[in-house]
Amino acid sequence: MRIVRATLILFLIVYAAFLLQSGTVRAESDDRPQIGTLNGQPLLGAKRSHAINTFIGKHNQLPTSAADNQEVTDIATKQTCPVIEGAIQNAARDAQKHSLGIYVSPEEISQASKEYWALNGDPKAEFTREQTRRLSLYQAETAVFDQHQDPEAVYQKVLAPIGESHTAWEADLRQWQWQWPQIKDSVAKEAARVASWTLDGYMKVKDAASQKLLEEQKLDDTVDDQLAAQDQHFRADLNEYRKHRNGNVWLTKGAPSSDYMARKRQQFWQSRYTQQQLTLNDSKLADQCQGELAALGIRITSK
Repeated sequence: MRIVRATLILFLIVYAAFLLQSGTVRAESDDRPQIGTLNGQPLLGAKRSHAINTFIGKHNQLPTSAADNQEVTDIATKQTCPVIEGAIQNAARDAQKHSLGIYVSPEEISQASKEYWALNGDPKAEFTREQTRRLSLYQAETAVFDQHQDPEAVYQKVLAPIGESHTAWEADLRQWQWQWPQIKDSVAKEAARVASWTLDGYMKVKDAASQKLLEEQKLDDTVDDQLAAQDQHFRADLNEYRKHRNGNVWLTKGAPSSDYMARKRQQFWQSRYTQQQLTLNDSKLADQCQGELAALGIRITSK
């Protein structure tokens, strides 16, 4: 499996986590089933609601028949294999952080957050923009689905002034028209939570993202240093790689690493993935995911 290390990719991962923490007006229940255990801890699969969304996008209707529900189950199973793969990778990285004593100081977090805002503008303006966008989407959704107003008129009145994409609005309508009766109450609760956001809380979420990003970079750097101490070829390539690294943690780290570095890093992490103990409840799921997980060197035990 190809190991991608660019900080830009890490930023996207961290930003996704940031969105999950900050919430959206499109609330979903945590309907992830327990599919087994990883290192003795419960392992959750993909959300069935995501599989239903995929079904709706394909068929433009809710699943109603036994055949429809089986297709949703098949979609959910297919979406679960990458979830398992990610859980194994995260578990291995977390174990290495603990083993290597990876620590990020409050001063480092503060500096990283300052660098983020230097790139992205005034935090108060971003906070206001994001809160306004989410509440405007909720206002537009209720206007269409509860008050039965014309979707195009609602878009022009509520969403166009804040720069929301018309294409995204149309996609939202196609998806949520089928689910609105089931999700409207949770969406209303989430909108109320978004309305209660504070700038201080928003900044703390960004600090948490900065901490996570710094921890990941320190872990990668520490592993690189260990590999370089044992391998002159790797050390020479690493020195060249770091010459071009940007000092801002939110920007891409530098020139692409050499093929030799990528191979050695992959070998290092695969040896850690194999230490993870995975047990799946469903032998069919184990069979379906075996190919993907074999690339990590994982042997699946099924009940």
